[in-house]
Amino acid sequence: MIPRDRSHARPPPSPPRLLFSQNLASNASDEGKTAGFALSPGFITGVTVYAVIIFIVAVIGNSLVIYIVSAREYMRNSTNILIANMAAADILMACIFPYMLKWLYVMSLWFGTFMGTALCKFFHSAQVLSVACSVISLVFISLDRCVVIWFPLRRIFTSKVLKASLAASWIYSLAFSMPLIVMTTTRRDAAGSYHCREFNWPTPCAKN
Repeated sequence: MIPRDRSHARPPPSPPRLLFSQNLASNASDEGKTAGFALSPGFITGVTVYAVIIFIVAVIGNSLVIYIVSAREYMRNSTNILIANMAAADILMACIFPYMLKWLYVMSLWFGTFMGTALCKFFHSAQVLSVACSVISLVFISLDRCVVIWFPLRRIFTSKVLKASLAASWIYSLAFSMPLIVMTTTRRDAAGSYHCREFNWPTPCAKN
């Protein structure tokens, strides 16, 4: 056999995970810069218009669901009430759209005082709170339908069980979002500007 010439062998490429982590570290260290790339004005305008449309449709649509379930007595069964609970969680998700759009224009810039810190914690944790509540509500809806099929002549989801399910969905969701509530805060930089970020995580990137 003829031995293969390895003198021109290419060196193995570096793992993409390291490159990605280096980019994340460099982006996290630049507080006043954009995240390593520049967004065109057309892209920002398109995302803003798209988000405004979704915000209006989400608020109006989910508000109608809550109104119909609460105003019509024949609609107040266990499944519809849990669906209305999901609609309330979706409205909470829609409320953070303005904060998400804020990052396209001013990044992490925020304002001080107690209200600034409270709103900073709320907007960062509202997404987790909304998603967790929607998922738990879907679990209770599945359990309700499963119980109806297994025990068609018994009513297990009574009003007390339903109220306990609604309370449990929000309590468990609040527990899921508690780490973000604790770790998110506002901080003033050397230039006197306030920033809203997750500063309290015990990592070097969070402390920069």
